[in-house]
Amino acid sequence: MPASGAVHLFAPGAGSVSSDRVYDLVDGPNGQVILATDNGISTYDGSTWTIHHANPVNRSQGLLDDMVVALAYDHRGGFWIGYPDGMQRFDGVAYRVFDDPQAFVSLSVHDMQRWDQEMWVSVGTSGLYRYAYGTWTWFQPFKNYGPGCYGVDSMAVDEKNGALILAASDGGLWEVPDHSDPVQFKQVPDPDQKYTGLNHVRYDPMGGVYAFNQSLVAHYAADGHFQTILTADDLAYDIHEITDIVASPDGTLWIGTPGGLVAWQDGHPVVRYQRSEGIGDDSYVQRVFMDADGRCWFTTNGYVGYVDPDRTLSTHLAISPPTTVTTVPTPSPSPLSIIPVPGITASGQAASMPLTAASSQPPGSLFEQIERFLIYGIKDAFRSAEQISGNVRGKEAISDPQRANF
Repeated sequence: MPASGAVHLFAPGAGSVSSDRVYDLVDGPNGQVILATDNGISTYDGSTWTIHHANPVNRSQGLLDDMVVALAYDHRGGFWIGYPDGMQRFDGVAYRVFDDPQAFVSLSVHDMQRWDQEMWVSVGTSGLYRYAYGTWTWFQPFKNYGPGCYGVDSMAVDEKNGALILAASDGGLWEVPDHSDPVQFKQVPDPDQKYTGLNHVRYDPMGGVYAFNQSLVAHYAADGHFQTILTADDLAYDIHEITDIVASPDGTLWIGTPGGLVAWQDGHPVVRYQRSEGIGDDSYVQRVFMDADGRCWFTTNGYVGYVDPDRTLSTHLAISPPTTVTTVPTPSPSPLSIIPVPGITASGQAASMPLTAASSQPPGSLFEQIERFLIYGIKDAFRSAEQISGNVRGKEAISDPQRANF
């Protein structure tokens, strides 16, 4: 599998990305790429990096914490930020805070997913929250029409079939078929027990979703159809683990592995980027993301980078063109604001909202394994520390979206 194309690599530091520990990535409204890291939010506009840190003085004018684990935009352009102990929504002027322990059973955000006019948030081992039309609803695990699992690892929308697909942390998929109330959580059937171990789900721009674990990638459509895409052993003789996947608009599946970044097309791997192709000091790819321009972003130990779609998968050459590794010199990081959103009025102050009730270890030395565990296991530590309470009845939230200044 010859490597063709350009690799752009960024080492964390002043004027660059703030950290190589990236937990989420989202596209900004003006072509920016916004990264959630363990050292604040890093924004890249194609030439310049801007770093945003917590504001300990005024929580309505800055991040709650430098540990940011999830990002999403809602249908009105509001920017949602998830932390291990709270949530915020930035309207372009002020940050609204959601961290009231009296209103939220859990504040340990794991994933955020916009679904049409609704915002869904998975919270550790405490099920899900939904914000819709000015009202928060908690879906308690195994009760009150909640899902039949405690932890939701990730969520993705099957736009072709109009459904929300959830991956349980302990394996298996759940489906919310539509927006009707009461919400219905349906466990995706698996009569042959072939896909019960899938515990991550990713968006497919061509319809359906991709679900995977360390050894298997499958495609699922909300019409009830599963299809096995590949196993880790299909990628290369020396690859036996899948760390992450992301789908591009052209149907290419990008796969992170301990042996590099692999592109999968038409039933077989077509290109592979390793240390020798300039993805970092080693070939262990921890996370992968896709931006609106089709660039596949990845993280390795000590670096964040992307592969250029205009120079990738162009031909299957026996001798590929040289890979270029670039860093971008930029000005020093600047504080606030992230992205102004026209037409959204500010809430004026930080506030809490009530609600309505309704990885495997990488190879390396012992010290390297401990370091990776300490950093990448932060969210799991928060989740495992949570205790699930009994039936908790919330209070009615602001029912009028206009009153909520959303």
